[in-house]
Amino acid sequence: MSETENPVTSHGLAHCEKPERYIQQLVSHWGHKYATTYDEGDGMGAFPFSDTENAVMTARPEGIAITLVTGDKERNEHMRDVIENKNILFGSEMVGAVRGIDPTTGHYFDDTKRYIDALDISEHEKHMIFEGNARRVYPRLDAILKERGL
Repeated sequence: MSETENPVTSHGLAHCEKPERYIQQLVSHWGHKYATTYDEGDGMGAFPFSDTENAVMTARPEGIAITLVTGDKERNEHMRDVIENKNILFGSEMVGAVRGIDPTTGHYFDDTKRYIDALDISEHEKHMIFEGNARRVYPRLDAILKERGL
């Protein structure tokens, strides 16, 4: 980034029950591609995508606070768009595939649908995450389901 450019910063919050654990998983997952770091004391993960772009995720009681910094507005909008609801495909094992109840939450370990259900998003957005996005990405599957009246 040249000295005349100003970085663009965006902030967001992803609601979830165990933000520290989720951030640790993301740091581990992205660690093969980026020099990610995790500070256990602060519950903070850093994701340096390039010299001018990075994201910091910090655990908060209500979820994950996300700060995204990019070199310009267009790139910031692009990176935010990557994780928009229109790009999320929901996948899960069938209920009962993982037996047992999480003693800290009282929910079955494999009950992941509840995380999407708990989000503060419209019914249309939930439908897109659970079904619509997959039908868009996999048009042959969509055609088969339509043939069966689904």
